[in-house]
Amino acid sequence: MTMQCCLNIAETGNQSQAKCNLFISAMKELAAFFTAIDNLFGPEQARRSAINWIEELDSIDWQSEDSMPNWGQATVAASALLSASHCRKVSRANYEALENWSNGGRT
Repeated sequence: MTMQCCLNIAETGNQSQAKCNLFISAMKELAAFFTAIDNLFGPEQARRSAINWIEELDSIDWQSEDSMPNWGQATVAASALLSASHCRKVSRANYEALENWSNGGRT
């Protein structure tokens, strides 16, 4: 699915519109994840983590086409890969930034 599908919603109908809405929702989740990793660990790690996120999303076995995907599954799995790859203690400032991000910016 590409962004082009979202530009042609008027021509395609409700099923395609629903798929485009899911695509947009996934891209928002990925963008938030990427931004957080970039802020905490830098652009190279953010790029690798985004690839992990996409691979994790691809590996999830969705129960049915009617169910709403839980993007958080991919985020948690990619975060676990990030954590395992670093194998180092996260500084208190990074921990607080990650905690703030996971709370939606609410402290």
